[in-house]
Amino acid sequence: MLTLHSPAKINWFLKVLGRRPDGYHEIRSVIQRIDLQDTIIIEKDDSGIHLDSEIDVPVEENLVYKAAVLLGEHTGVSAGARITLRKRIPIGAGLGGGSSNAATTLAGLNILWGTGLSRAELEEIAEGIGSDVPFFLNGSIALVEGRGERVTPIGDPPVGINLLVVKPRFGVATGEAYAGLRTCSGRAGPSVTELLEVLKTGRFKELNGMIGNDLEGPVFGLFPVLKDIKERLLGLGASAALLSGSGSSLFGVFPSREAALKASGSFADLWHVVTRTI
Repeated sequence: MLTLHSPAKINWFLKVLGRRPDGYHEIRSVIQRIDLQDTIIIEKDDSGIHLDSEIDVPVEENLVYKAAVLLGEHTGVSAGARITLRKRIPIGAGLGGGSSNAATTLAGLNILWGTGLSRAELEEIAEGIGSDVPFFLNGSIALVEGRGERVTPIGDPPVGINLLVVKPRFGVATGEAYAGLRTCSGRAGPSVTELLEVLKTGRFKELNGMIGNDLEGPVFGLFPVLKDIKERLLGLGASAALLSGSGSSLFGVFPSREAALKASGSFADLWHVVTRTI
């Protein structure tokens, strides 16, 4: 039996460069894991693939189940598994919970089934599951390009940055966010080296001039309350605040855990968590 932690993520910036011939959008983003995690328990089960989860979606549509089936098909392994998914990461939040769950399942079953696939081989399977899945098979922070399949891990990550993540009662579908994007910026975004230097040295006030999310415009247009949450975060002392992925969650960067906890008291009516980068 394996008990695995499946972390969420935030996007330090997300640039949408243009539309690809395959219908996806070309992106450039720096993504980092955070210390908000689901738990996945995997056990061998000779009777097939079984998933126990409180998520209210058909089992066949759950990315954990899809990951297990695809790995079996790719390797020809006939062994089964019983997988228990315990969620803490909210759904439809732009925090990558489903993608992380899928990547964690691939890595875990690769061990449990003894399939011996390399990371590159697992990434090939991951690409067929979802755009963020390959990221979660790499290190804690990476530059992600293409439609999410080109992942360049970044060494020496800026860990321990205090965050307050807030999510309203609704989620945002990724397709809905991109559908509202009328024009693409075409700009590559900030220098990764400069961004990391600011994060590591704690010069968080400089982030406002560096980070950004091209999906904020269309998503805020659809859901104005999200813009209000961002302004509330900044008003409560966040050095910077940003929509994560396609939303609906936003995160604020705070100088200390105490400051983040104090600000969290103003969001008692919404889902929220004080966490940190890992």
